[in-house]
Amino acid sequence: MNNLSKFLIIFFLVFSKIAEAQVSGGNDVVVEVSKEKVVINGKTFFLHKVKKGENLYRISRAYNVTQKDIIIANPETISGNIKEGQTLKIPTETAARNISQIESDNFIYHIAEEKQTIYYIAQKYKITQEELFKYNPELQYSKLQVGQVVKIPKVPNAPVGTDKFRPIEKYVEYKVGRKETMYSISKDHNITVDELIAANPILNTGDLKKGQIIQIPVKSDTEIIAIPIVNIPDTVKQETTTTEQKTPCENVKAFSETIKVAILLPIFIEGNETLAMLDSAMTEKGGEKMNYETNEFYQLTANLLEFYEGALMAIDSLKKAGMSVKLYVYDTGRDNQKINSILAKPEMARVDLIIGPLTYNQSSLDKVAQFAQMNKIKMVSPVSTNIQILKNNPYVFQINANESVSIDVLLKYISATFDNKNIILINSNKESDRDTFELFKNKLNTYFPNQFKIFNYNDNPKLIDALIAKNTNNLIIFPSEQEAIINKILNHLNFLPKDYNIKVYGLSVWTIFKGIEQEFLHNLEFQYTSSFYVNFDDPRVKSFFNNYKLYYKTEPTYHTKDNSPQFFYKDGYNMAFLGYDITFYFLNSIGRLGRNFENCLGQQKIDLLHTNIIFDKLDSVSGYLNKGVDILKYTKEYKVIKAN
Repeated sequence: MNNLSKFLIIFFLVFSKIAEAQVSGGNDVVVEVSKEKVVINGKTFFLHKVKKGENLYRISRAYNVTQKDIIIANPETISGNIKEGQTLKIPTETAARNISQIESDNFIYHIAEEKQTIYYIAQKYKITQEELFKYNPELQYSKLQVGQVVKIPKVPNAPVGTDKFRPIEKYVEYKVGRKETMYSISKDHNITVDELIAANPILNTGDLKKGQIIQIPVKSDTEIIAIPIVNIPDTVKQETTTTEQKTPCENVKAFSETIKVAILLPIFIEGNETLAMLDSAMTEKGGEKMNYETNEFYQLTANLLEFYEGALMAIDSLKKAGMSVKLYVYDTGRDNQKINSILAKPEMARVDLIIGPLTYNQSSLDKVAQFAQMNKIKMVSPVSTNIQILKNNPYVFQINANESVSIDVLLKYISATFDNKNIILINSNKESDRDTFELFKNKLNTYFPNQFKIFNYNDNPKLIDALIAKNTNNLIIFPSEQEAIINKILNHLNFLPKDYNIKVYGLSVWTIFKGIEQEFLHNLEFQYTSSFYVNFDDPRVKSFFNNYKLYYKTEPTYHTKDNSPQFFYKDGYNMAFLGYDITFYFLNSIGRLGRNFENCLGQQKIDLLHTNIIFDKLDSVSGYLNKGVDILKYTKEYKVIKAN
């Protein structure tokens, strides 16, 4: 079920083109509309019992809803197959709008009216917003709509003043300063945007002006803020004895318009459409259905959809904070010509941010980077480590730190951490590892000249023993992706006497190899560098997981080609987390600092879920490279922690 629900979005894209192939039986079948209704989570459904000859197409026509609507309410029908006697929930907007009030023993169902907010409903029924989200999880991901049914738990004589829900005691007048937004004002005064709008209904239009007098609600345990706090000043001045200098932040101002963002993803819609057509045709002929989960196109699609899903969650969070965002999503496929057609669309020249393309293909990245520079649009390269795209283009931001930066961080860490050390660099003697090995060797010559040894592997891991010293820190660096060789080396090192004190440094790709014993990695305190780290004990990470499962009915994951579940890619990132972090970081930066946010990068710190972002300009005329690199360490207590 979880895997099937991952493909809902793609299925919706192609469903209309295979509808005819799903229609079976005679044309004389008449679907009778059920009179039985039920309310589930504040939404009204008809309960339809499937009769012989009925299918999704005919049922959707009878109830005047789309097949997609039925599939969302009944995920088990995604294959298009339904059985006689099966009971389906059929959504009905009409029924929901006609409800004046629904009550049960335990709940009241509130019908949202124009200009009502989540905060208003919580106040009206004297419950917390957290309780509303508990019984109406969809409210966390989409704006409250007129006519939407909200489920309210009945709690007789419920106390209002709790730690989570502090009553409003008074209001104070506040004069809006230059560049302030509802988002910045609400954050500065420890209230939500909904609370600010509830106190000032005129703000429902989003029209906030400098000098405007508004009411700030003050809660029972909130300190009144009389002087506005400005996070980024209009101009930052550094006074000297003779001159006044202005920082680059002079040109930065909050973004008060709708932020337009384009996401370019290779989700291969045509490939999925072809597979769906083939599957439908085979089913009609009595053939065996294709296994979507093991098909290359569906795997690629599912992986990239997780990035999109994470991005949507970030946008929802920012919209709730008062930002206005318009999103464009394009399928780049594998064809450069397709990217050309996307860039030719008139709206692309007017966006404020381009995320992607999500690819390592340099030609595709170069095309979009040139377009971004020509139109002065910020562009984010999410996964590539090739810094060529940054050269002479100040509009490009690269998230994935390149090897040179990562090695510098690692060797500086080793230098600062260990006084007594015996460094051994292993050469796998495999052509595919040669470039990385040479880069490590050159860097070691810079940091530790004549202070390290090289072990050339030749199928006998025991020969390394001659280079290992007792009663010191043996730091073994093995920059290789050869799983079989890595496993042999680790197996040998793991069973050496403990007084050798061995620590192994390798690559992030080791974490996804199936043949490597996790026990070896922990015993040898394996360490690697990455810009991506998930602390599963972090409450924000737990909240993200819970919300992701609520919204998408599955957990974020990545499936390798052998269909074995794997949470991380070889570079250490997870698609859902990456989509959330990148989208949140850049939209938040533009919203608070404006289009020239890069001039004030040093003045803001955005805590993300799994991405460490510290941008530094490659040079004065080039783009920005992420130098936020962590040393991640496997501990003997079977944990993975940050070591630096």
